[in-house]
Amino acid sequence: MAMKAIADRWSRRESAVASLLSGFDLVLACGTESEQWESINGARQAATDGTLTTADLRVSAERIRRIKSSYAVVATGGEVGTAEHLRIAEEIAGRAVTLVKCARGRIPMAPGRTAVVNMTSQWREAAGAFAGLLRERGADVTLIDAADRITEDQWGSVVAVTLSWRTAPAAEQVRRLHARFGDRLLVVGLGNPYELAGFPEASTYLATYGPDPASLHAAAKVLTGALEPTGRLPVTIRGLFPRGHRAVL
Repeated sequence: MAMKAIADRWSRRESAVASLLSGFDLVLACGTESEQWESINGARQAATDGTLTTADLRVSAERIRRIKSSYAVVATGGEVGTAEHLRIAEEIAGRAVTLVKCARGRIPMAPGRTAVVNMTSQWREAAGAFAGLLRERGADVTLIDAADRITEDQWGSVVAVTLSWRTAPAAEQVRRLHARFGDRLLVVGLGNPYELAGFPEASTYLATYGPDPASLHAAAKVLTGALEPTGRLPVTIRGLFPRGHRAVL
């Protein structure tokens, strides 16, 4: 329900209720916590006022129950998050992280202070965790909550942590940062790399494809020179880079 074609036309409540009315059993209510609750409360209100019938909801619930039961029969159980699982996650993230473009001499990061700029309002924890990982690797890092809060210009590197769910305002902020800091700006994308089309002038862009711990760790290793990125773009960014592209340090 958070995808642009839907979100630009209908409220979270309207889209969730319309999905259920059309016969879907499950509604994927992504976005911020408040946006998710808007979908949930909208569906509850529709059930209360009769827009959604109790009979139809019971049929959907029964279908979901049967599917869950069928998976429970074949599930093997076991532990999740073991040391081996974490090792595999680190390996996958390290092989996936993609250097899409890079200004000469900007990776590893330049000596001196580094500003990590959080540009992902709903993922502040990820930006903070990323800043912490850079510190663990010896970088002198300051976490800044928003692009307009950078009051100094004397940074060795400025790392903008972005997330492609909200590209329009973030793209303008990235363009402003690039105009101000030039090649000192390094953009780390925590979502899909299509967002790069919104700020093609950015000279360094690293795609991680997710804000999970393993991907953040891989990005930190790349920026500090501990990992050579070998991942390739899984998609074409129209007008910029073809599928399979990667920059080489």
